[in-house]
Amino acid sequence: MSIVEARTSAALHDVVDALPVTENDVARMESDLFEVLAAPRVVRGAGFGATGLRGARARRRRWGLVAAAVATAAVVVGLVLTGDPPDPAQPARPPVSDQPFIPPEVVGTWRLGSDSRHVWVFVGDGRVSVDPTADDFLEADFKDRVVSRTGDLYTVHTEDGCDEVVRIRQLRPGVVGLAAQRTSCDPTLGPEPEERMLERVSPQPYLGGALGAPLPTVAPGFAPQSTFLDGVWLHPASGTVLAIGRPWRSGLLTYVLDDDGDGKSDPDQRGRVTMRDGTAPVFRRDSADRSACQLTFTSVVVVHTTMSTTSEAGGCLLPGTWRWARIS
Repeated sequence: MSIVEARTSAALHDVVDALPVTENDVARMESDLFEVLAAPRVVRGAGFGATGLRGARARRRRWGLVAAAVATAAVVVGLVLTGDPPDPAQPARPPVSDQPFIPPEVVGTWRLGSDSRHVWVFVGDGRVSVDPTADDFLEADFKDRVVSRTGDLYTVHTEDGCDEVVRIRQLRPGVVGLAAQRTSCDPTLGPEPEERMLERVSPQPYLGGALGAPLPTVAPGFAPQSTFLDGVWLHPASGTVLAIGRPWRSGLLTYVLDDDGDGKSDPDQRGRVTMRDGTAPVFRRDSADRSACQLTFTSVVVVHTTMSTTSEAGGCLLPGTWRWARIS
């Protein structure tokens, strides 16, 4: 037993002395507590770490008294640990790779099939993001990063502090298969039995699936409120992405416009959206924005997962009617 474990055990005895428990009960509590501290568990799902492959750590107690005592002891552990000198800061390990972190055929914006609203973004320098909403996409921050790559095996350091080894391989142009292999946060987890298919959104959208289906035609008009506009929209014919939402940090209705797959990291245009009754929404680019064009619509209509916009000559988009598909 280490010094910390011995002090934790003593603190646990102090906590439960007044409770009607036996020494065997306390021994089981100690075992459960040390197991929880030593071996966090990971649950896989939609993304990396906390939102999918990103794991949610959880541990069920077999009976209520252990749960209460261990929870109390965990607080005590925090106090116990404060008496130990802090470990010296460890220098961040430099990324290592025998190839570019993200190859050109994977760089860009993707989605996990038509039934998922998660938007995946891979940047050539190794940044990775999995965003469930337009608000998250507009935050423009990346919590996960590829730190090494060998062939089609990528080691992704997640926001949870885990190192996830993931296989990403191109199945055909515009489609990649992704499967988690192992994670440092739970060595008992083996490879996923099936690959998940990501379809390219931008640039050069994969049109062999749902994105290639014809979009309905709607009459010109105006979206009555901003919630109709919220989303990440794709113009399938050009690969142009228009994301509209309220980033958590600002709460303002904003947008990004991009046609080369880096709309989250380096969009072609970013700005504010103003809603006006009876007219099309007004898009104003940021004063620091490098683009010279103005995004202007004379008509914006949203029907379910389709948006129809009309533009005139002189704006960022070619004049005429554009039909957009909501991907998030």
